[in-house]
Amino acid sequence: MLIPVGLEIEVVPFHPQLVVTDDVAITDVTTLPGLLPVLILVLAGVLIAGVWIGVIVHRRRVVAKASTALVRLSGLNSTYASQVVTLPPIHLHFADAVSSKAKFDRYDLTALMLRSVLEQEHSIQAEIGARNAATNHYVEYQREVQQLVVSSLGRSLHPHVSAERFEKIEARLFKRRQMSFPTPTANIRSTVRYTSPQGRNSYSGTLNWDFDELRRGLAAARMERDRQSTAQYLRQRERSLMTPKVRSDILRRDGYRCQMCGATSREGAQLHIDHILPVSHGGTTTPNNLQALCQPCNLGKSNRFVG
Repeated sequence: MLIPVGLEIEVVPFHPQLVVTDDVAITDVTTLPGLLPVLILVLAGVLIAGVWIGVIVHRRRVVAKASTALVRLSGLNSTYASQVVTLPPIHLHFADAVSSKAKFDRYDLTALMLRSVLEQEHSIQAEIGARNAATNHYVEYQREVQQLVVSSLGRSLHPHVSAERFEKIEARLFKRRQMSFPTPTANIRSTVRYTSPQGRNSYSGTLNWDFDELRRGLAAARMERDRQSTAQYLRQRERSLMTPKVRSDILRRDGYRCQMCGATSREGAQLHIDHILPVSHGGTTTPNNLQALCQPCNLGKSNRFVG
C-alpha cells in the first residue's frame, strides 16, 4: 500500500466496549477468560456428583438383589397390596332447620347425628368395615414384617460391597419399602340453622365427627336402640301378664282399698292395679310387686318408685 509523503498515521489499539442494544447490556467479552476456571470447576462438580449418584444407585441395586430380606419384603408387599389400601375419607352431611330461636338454642346436634347415622346404618357400617379390614390386614402385614426383621435382615452379603455398608443400605431400603399404615379418615358433619322471619338474623350450629367418633357414635346409637327395643318388649310382656284374674286377686288381697291414701271402692274410689317398681325400671307383674291404688294416687305416682 502506498502512503503519501508527509501523511502521519496513528495506530489506535482495539478495546472491546460494553455494547447496549435495546436496553439490554452485553457483557464485555474480555471477562470471559476469567469465567473459564469457574465454569470448569462447576462442570467438574456436576460430573463428580453424577458419578457419585451413579455409584449410590448401583450399590442400592446390588444390595436390593442380594438381600434376602428385601426380596422377601417385596413378595410380602405384593401379597398385601390389594388388602392394605388407604381408602378415601367418608363424607356425610346431615342438616336440619328450626322455626324459632328458642328451638335453635335447645337443639341437640348429637341427637341429630345419632339419628342420622342410624338411618344410614348399613351403608356406614360397610364403609367402616372396609377401613377396619384394611387396618387389620396391616397389623397382620406388620407381624410378618417383624418376622422378616428377625429371620432375614442383616444376614446377607455381597463381595463388592463392604459388610458394614451393605447392612446400612439394606436397613434403609427395608424401612423405606415397607407399606404405609392405611389411616381411616372421615368428615361427618351435622348442621342446624335458623333464620328469622324477616331474614334479618341467621344462625347455624355445627358438629363434626372424625372416623373414630363416627365408629363410636354408631355403636352408641345401636346400643341405645337395642336398649329401648328391649325395654319396650319387656314393658309389653309384663303388661300382657296383667289379666283380669290378677287384677281381681290383688284388689281382694288389698281389701279394695288404696294402699297410699286408704280410699275404698265403697266410698266411690276408682281403683287401679299399680306396679310398685315400674315396668320401665325393671319391675315385674308378680303379686309382691302389685298394689291397689286409687286413680289420683296412681296418676301422682306415675312411673316413679315409692318405697
